[in-house]
Amino acid sequence: MQPTAAPNGSHQFAAPADRAAVREQLERLVASHSFRTSKRHSGFLRYLVEEALEGRAALLKERTVGVHVFGREPDYDTNADPVVRVSAGELRKRVAQYYHEAGRETELRIDLPPGSYVPEFRPVGTAAADPAATPPPSTARRPSLARLLATGAAMACVGLALWFRPWIPRNAFAQFWDPLWDAPGAVVISVPGRAPQGPGLGLTQVALTDASAMARLTPVLKSKGKEFRILTQNATTLTDLQAGPVVLIGAFSNALTLRLLGEARFTFEFDPEGNHPWVRDRQNPSAKQWQLTRNPSDPNAEYADYAIVARVLDPATDRIAVVAAGITGPATLAAGDFLSNPEYMEAINRQAPRYWRAKNVQVVVTMKISQGKPGPPRVLANYFW
Repeated sequence: MQPTAAPNGSHQFAAPADRAAVREQLERLVASHSFRTSKRHSGFLRYLVEEALEGRAALLKERTVGVHVFGREPDYDTNADPVVRVSAGELRKRVAQYYHEAGRETELRIDLPPGSYVPEFRPVGTAAADPAATPPPSTARRPSLARLLATGAAMACVGLALWFRPWIPRNAFAQFWDPLWDAPGAVVISVPGRAPQGPGLGLTQVALTDASAMARLTPVLKSKGKEFRILTQNATTLTDLQAGPVVLIGAFSNALTLRLLGEARFTFEFDPEGNHPWVRDRQNPSAKQWQLTRNPSDPNAEYADYAIVARVLDPATDRIAVVAAGITGPATLAAGDFLSNPEYMEAINRQAPRYWRAKNVQVVVTMKISQGKPGPPRVLANYFW
């Protein structure tokens, strides 16, 4: 049976028997432990495989997948809503975990290559050796030096793979958000808010920068199907914080952020000498290089601002908490930009342990503020524990 070439150069198998084998393998995958806990990823994989088997591989583009698998509108913004890209990364991880299990070596492989949504199907040959082809013991040749070296190199590669575990995602965006995505319960987003001023105004007022930061982060939650509630900081109770993971927005305007970071390495404080706000490093408390200084007489002057993004296990609630907090509102908005942008977050990995998914993490970022708008955030320091 001859395979037909797929658009990405892989091989799809067109014969009915081959399609049946692929579908049998698909059912093994979605019934495995790696997939049965996630209907979303099972459905995602099933859609990709069936579309490819039916000859529609050329249609497997990000927007098409977003519409048919994740229920997005046909004109949705793929940059603002990275649901397909994020979910594809998680899907690749689950497939790799499945095939890493013992006993899977002889199974047909279904892979999703990086940068593509077209699956590859690769059968593994398992033909038994022909006894007649084996020479008698007295005439059998000893293995050549080249063969011994090749075998040794292969074993070394397997050992290195087991040591470095390449199937574990190095992706900083996934390593940061995975614990919150996997945590049970709906996410509480706690945002600073104040009661309206004046009679007849019944709506709570939220700063535009805080609301914009929140708008950056909600697509990250939606991409994994996480339910969430939005509460003002004053209305967020201990019961709310104990019910599930939390996202805290804002620094000095959010008492919950200050409480959570109060004993952490990086925290927010006011300099008692000049009354300037700053990000304090408890391991270097005398250094005040991350201090906000700006000219109050010129609101349009450019200045440097600072923010802390963090993901920690809150000891008071035993729940995951994510922080997006800047000294000023524009810095909080930049923190939201950082946490929602996989490219920005890759900077974390430059000074990070290889696999920090299970650790608490704090990141200090800086950005230029010009005419009230933040520039791209830049990482200054990381801390993992």
